[in-house]
Amino acid sequence: ADSVITAKYQNRKVDMQQYPYPAFKFDRFIYVITGTLPLFLVLSWIYSVSLLTKEMVYEKEHRLREVLRIHGMSTASYWLGWLATGMMQLTATSLLLTVIVSWGRVFANSDFTAVFAFF
Repeated sequence: ADSVITAKYQNRKVDMQQYPYPAFKFDRFIYVITGTLPLFLVLSWIYSVSLLTKEMVYEKEHRLREVLRIHGMSTASYWLGWLATGMMQLTATSLLLTVIVSWGRVFANSDFTAVFAFF
């Protein structure tokens, strides 16, 4: 019975070849942007965070939270307002950065929504 099973597979032949792919192209833009893109991304986030910090300091200086509490605003509403403000500013920054890197062909083969999700 063993000779029958092995004889069945003796005529099989396996060929291998390299998968075709395009030739390597040296892109000077990508070479330059690898060092400067992270710097620009961090600077864009720093600007957004500095605006939020400036608004928080202004509110602390003028004691606006206490005024809002006197008028009956709950603490949860106060913090949800800050969360919404921060999310709007940082989402706008993320959207702008995503548009720049997606349509600027930096991430040419990446999906727009995936890039936005990672920002």
